[in-house]
Amino acid sequence: MTESSFQDQLADMWRTRPVRLRGPVSGVSAGIGYRYGIDPVLVRVVFVVAALFGGGGIVAYLAAWLLLPKYGDAASAAESALGRGHSSMSGGKIAVLVVAFLVFVTASAGPGAFGMGGSSVLVLALLALAWWFLHRRTPQPPPLPQGFPGVPGTCPVPLDTYTRAVGLHTPYAADSATPPGPYQNQYSPYTRLPDHYVPDPPRTGQSPEPAKESGERPTPPATPTPPQWDPLGVAPFAWDLPEPAGTREVAEQPRAPRSRLTPVVIGLATLTAVAGAVTAGTTGIAWFTPGRIAAMSLAVVGIGLVIGALTRRGHGLLVVAAPLAGFTILASLVGPLDGNRNYGGDFAWTPTSMTELQSTYSIGAGSSVLDLRQLDLTADRTVTVDTMFGHTAVLVPPGMNVTNDCTAIFGENDCLPDGPTADGPLLTLEIDNSFGHVEVLRG
Repeated sequence: MTESSFQDQLADMWRTRPVRLRGPVSGVSAGIGYRYGIDPVLVRVVFVVAALFGGGGIVAYLAAWLLLPKYGDAASAAESALGRGHSSMSGGKIAVLVVAFLVFVTASAGPGAFGMGGSSVLVLALLALAWWFLHRRTPQPPPLPQGFPGVPGTCPVPLDTYTRAVGLHTPYAADSATPPGPYQNQYSPYTRLPDHYVPDPPRTGQSPEPAKESGERPTPPATPTPPQWDPLGVAPFAWDLPEPAGTREVAEQPRAPRSRLTPVVIGLATLTAVAGAVTAGTTGIAWFTPGRIAAMSLAVVGIGLVIGALTRRGHGLLVVAAPLAGFTILASLVGPLDGNRNYGGDFAWTPTSMTELQSTYSIGAGSSVLDLRQLDLTADRTVTVDTMFGHTAVLVPPGMNVTNDCTAIFGENDCLPDGPTADGPLLTLEIDNSFGHVEVLRG
């Protein structure tokens, strides 16, 4: 069996994406839960928790509202706006959703969102990764529940609503139109036949007595009632057999009560995250970073998993623990994002004197170049270059005495050998890069 390519998997994810079912707001969580066989409450909790960190959950929810078709529609709201199908959503509602989506995208990508949650991009990446894992676990969508007509790309009209055409011949036999004969009332399907046949004696020459003239018709013999096992009376020869024993009804086993461990633990973890975020926003305590807040919630989920393992409950916590653990690890490695940093673009600094040389150069995302080839170093200095995402390069003159300490969490670093390389004032470079490439060049 050949493994499909990543591009084919993405196309299959889009083709079998969930359908929005009936729900409190838009049916996004209900559709995702039914498509991948998870509790819709867990999906709603994931969106709420993701919204606390930079607003990424709100962006993801609005995107799903626009991209997932409603049951019975041939296309989603976004596809309908582009003229690629019909959607039951009105044009005005689509316009409002698009405007709200753009507003939240701009707000979550701004410095304010990065200063608090620092995680909108990471949250969206984790949600996309979770969607891919769910698709890998359940690649084939289940049939829609009864009462939900149609799926994306199929006929949205239920076929069982068609009525029978009028005037067509039906193969059912009508009532018999044969006039009643002289023996019409003597024999019926319920008449019991004799066990053996005895012929009549031969007739003599005597003429039979004339029948009495009477206006009354002879009373037909009484017909026995067929038993319950032969309601149509097709086997009268076996009616004298005893009635079969009735079927014994099996008592339905009562269902075990549903455990409340999963929603209780998820609620406590959500309250923990909300309390940490509110404390960080109101008091400004630097300890409450996104990674530590997520770690607090993960600790609550971990305690719930231990209790569930001892009581054989709480299996739904695994769905929350996996993405929450991934977010905690990434947020801890990246650290808190600073709203004062510059995000996006190319940055270059060329100091020529000790007064122009700053102690710290920091950017959030982009490419940065610190050119020190024209610097007249007259005293020992320590310079820190901090980059969150992107490429960092430091250019030093050939004869400068330089020592560097380069750190790249996810990426490569090409720096100078450790230790001073010449006599004279010493320049110490401390370069940190979370995601990207770091290099220190001479010349």
